[in-house]
Amino acid sequence: MEFKFYFVYCAGRWLYFLTLSNLQRMKILPKILSFFLSFFLSEQGDLGDDNLPYPDNIYQFSPSYRGNDFDEYYSTLIGNGHTTILPSFTRTVPYLYDDLDTNTVDCTMGLPIYPPVENDPNGETPESYLAHADYMFHYAARYGNSLLDPAILEARVAEGQRLSKLQRVQFMEDRNEPDLENFCEGTDTHTFSPKQYAAFSSANYDGHGSNMMYEKGAIKYPVGIKNADPSMQVVLGGLSDFDYTYLGELRTEWE
Repeated sequence: MEFKFYFVYCAGRWLYFLTLSNLQRMKILPKILSFFLSFFLSEQGDLGDDNLPYPDNIYQFSPSYRGNDFDEYYSTLIGNGHTTILPSFTRTVPYLYDDLDTNTVDCTMGLPIYPPVENDPNGETPESYLAHADYMFHYAARYGNSLLDPAILEARVAEGQRLSKLQRVQFMEDRNEPDLENFCEGTDTHTFSPKQYAAFSSANYDGHGSNMMYEKGAIKYPVGIKNADPSMQVVLGGLSDFDYTYLGELRTEWE
């Protein structure tokens, strides 16, 4: 399988978290930063605990379950002249978990593995990330450049929000700093091992070659970003350092 990922070195540590209340300040930022203006968006804010577990969950974006209005957020960015937008999906939607504290979902035992796959407790196969890849599918469908089947929208998106092809986003960063060590208290390993990230990114990119399907009743479709919008550019999670060993192992796993 051939992947085309953009590589980004993580430059977000020195930037401030941005909310709708201070977007006007962004008018003074150089245009070169427009690529990173949505770097801080995290999918953890999109779905709250009132949502149902996958595959019964229903997506909300404008507003989200936690009151964030991403349609308005992106429209404000574009209105301020920032037309190249890259959301960074840095954490995990809480509805994937029943027993884990959502503050620790990035830890080794809290990778976004759902539903669990037999004989893969550590999330080293793409199928372990089915629910996460479904989320990425719907985000790309809404904010990308392709229309989604109305039947899928009706089944999976909240009433009054069933839109696609809003043409707000051109890039999606698949996680952030997967190579970072000591990210969670008490751990001394990468947030994602190269093998785990290869599986995770394959699921999110195109549902591992369109082999991973959402299925419920009459609704069936392949998950992953490229299956929602083939024109969406997928960005490798920005590394915390120039770790050539990690990149080499990741490339080996992809191949």
